[in-house]
Amino acid sequence: TVRGKEISGQADLFESLHASGGLLSDYKTVSVAAFQASDKDSWHQQLNIYAHLFAKHGVEVKQLQIVAIFRDFSKRKARRDKDYPQSGVMLIPIPLWPMEKTEAFIDERVRLHLEAEALPDDKQVPCSDSERWMMEGAWKVYGANKNRSIRNFAGEGSEAAARELAKEKKAEAVYVAGEAIRCGDYCSARPFCHQLKREAPEGVEGLI
Repeated sequence: TVRGKEISGQADLFESLHASGGLLSDYKTVSVAAFQASDKDSWHQQLNIYAHLFAKHGVEVKQLQIVAIFRDFSKRKARRDKDYPQSGVMLIPIPLWPMEKTEAFIDERVRLHLEAEALPDDKQVPCSDSERWMMEGAWKVYGANKNRSIRNFAGEGSEAAARELAKEKKAEAVYVAGEAIRCGDYCSARPFCHQLKREAPEGVEGLI
């Protein structure tokens, strides 16, 4: 119990007989785009809170890991792009925090939630781009196959580079707006979120 609120959690797997002396794993089924867009901070926080809860019940966790399962994994893209996940399943070690750091983090999050409870939705602190898993907009060059781009360009100079390639390939350069992946796929507050409504006055569909 922290600041009068009960903290709970349910880990996916704990192996007391693991070589580490106690391995805690959490399984994540994600798209490759969501995996690449997110900063993974929430994964670190989640697993360390689990480890803290285990410790409170007398069970010591020695090691943490995420088992990431990519639901849209493509062997072809893996061969072409070294930054693309090289397997459909990836084991990601997560650093184990000192107990004091985890306790301070939990206390701060509960404090923020208690403050938010007292505010109307339109006065809430907006979510950051990293919290929303915001993907940057990009220029895409399409040939005859309109379902798959020849190449994507993002960042400074992307429009000029895309238009130059499109001219060379006799193709079409199209700008695709950024996407808040977490808002669209994972947030239950989406239907009444004032932040989305502010950014897309005609409705949230255009944004996500």
